[in-house]
Amino acid sequence: IVFSHGGGCPKDMYLRLSDHWASHGYVVILPVHADSRSLGLSFAGMDPRKMGQLVYNRRYDMQHVLNSLVNIEAQVPELVGQLDHNRLIAAGHSMGGATAMAVSGLVLHDSSTQWVDQFTEDRFDVLLLVGDPGNRDFMPEAPWRTISIPTLIIPGLQLFILCQLFLLLLVHS
Repeated sequence: IVFSHGGGCPKDMYLRLSDHWASHGYVVILPVHADSRSLGLSFAGMDPRKMGQLVYNRRYDMQHVLNSLVNIEAQVPELVGQLDHNRLIAAGHSMGGATAMAVSGLVLHDSSTQWVDQFTEDRFDVLLLVGDPGNRDFMPEAPWRTISIPTLIIPGLQLFILCQLFLLLLVHS
């Protein structure tokens, strides 16, 4: 599972979630994007187009993780033989959900400039969204229509139970 954090979130915010998944045998990688509060960025007064650019750049972070799986395994001996390079999940919360969607087929656009961009990282098999990624200026009105892989959106308090059931279904399918 490659999990993209919410916009501006600190790097350790999702450790309970990732630890839970890991306790059930999943390898979870949490890249720290350039907009993480841990790196000093503030969203105060940020132009929505700048946010769109951040999601655009976050896609390359997600792709870099996939391109680096062999190196990650080599650097973390406990992972040798544990990574399944053929069963990959793009996941994220809030803006991280928009990022996960953006590597899974979502077409980004800016209606004020007529800019349109699609970046598909076809190695992800499943999209898992923790919460709604929201109606951002750079997203189409019905963003789900451009996603062709199985997708689960998890809102509310049932997060851990629903995530676990969904992931168990994937493993046994």
